[in-house]
Amino acid sequence: GRGPRRDPVGGGAGRRTALAGGMLWESTARARIVVNDTGIYIRNGKGARTTMLGPTVDVNVGALTVI
Repeated sequence: GRGPRRDPVGGGAGRRTALAGGMLWESTARARIVVNDTGIYIRNGKGARTTMLGPTVDVNVGALTVI
């Protein structure tokens, strides 16, 4: 990886890392976006999570699921 750097997607300090089959963006506050071959994963660093896997969108680990 390239290490920490300013990234316009994160709007400030954080890191962007290339993963096998995808990308990871993580802020210094632990908010995270992962885009890879299996889906899209978003975490705000405070407990909220959203996942998009195939035709399914899941918010906060089952609090709301849309198929």
